[in-house]
Formats: sequence, C-alpha cells, structure tokens
Amino acid sequence: MNRIISRHFLTTWPSRSPDLNPCDFWLWGYLKDVVYGGPIASLAELKNRITQHIQNITTETLRSVVEHAVFLFQLIGENDGQHIKHFLSKSKPTSLS
Repeated sequence: MNRIISRHFLTTWPSRSPDLNPCDFWLWGYLKDVVYGGPIASLAELKNRITQHIQNITTETLRSVVEHAVFLFQLIGENDGQHIKHFLSKSKPTSLS
C-alpha cells in the first residue's frame, strides 16, 4: 500500500484524518467513560459534565497521550503504513499503563 501524507502529492491524505487524530483514539473514549459514569438528568448536566472533565485533564495526561500518538506513528512507519491494530495488544508504550 503506497500512502504519502502530503498536500503536494497526487493522492492527498485528509488533513483531519481520523487515523492520525488523538481525539479519535483517546479523547472521545475517555470522555464517554467519565461523562456517562452515572445517570444524566438533563442536557445542561451533560454539557456541564463534559466541560468539567475536559477542564480536569492534566498536563501529564496530555503528555502521555502525545507520547502514545508518537508511538503509534512510529509503529505505522515501521510497518510501511499498514494497519497496526494487531500490534497494539502486543506493544504498549510504558507511559500508558
């Protein structure tokens, strides 16, 4: 599979590709877990919970997410751009335990 992530190539990769977006592989799953941990009575409460949990994300957590993203990008590069899902259960960076 020949893929090049570039704006200056015949086959462009979307700039907001979900394959390379930390929000898709971390943030939405995290928010779903913490926001829906209990019953929600109203839309206002849902919005408040989302806002509260986003504001409570620490710098250390964000650093860990970025380190994990770098790990995934390296894994993709080492495997010639192939799917890496089957590698993820075998290899995890030490910063995300």
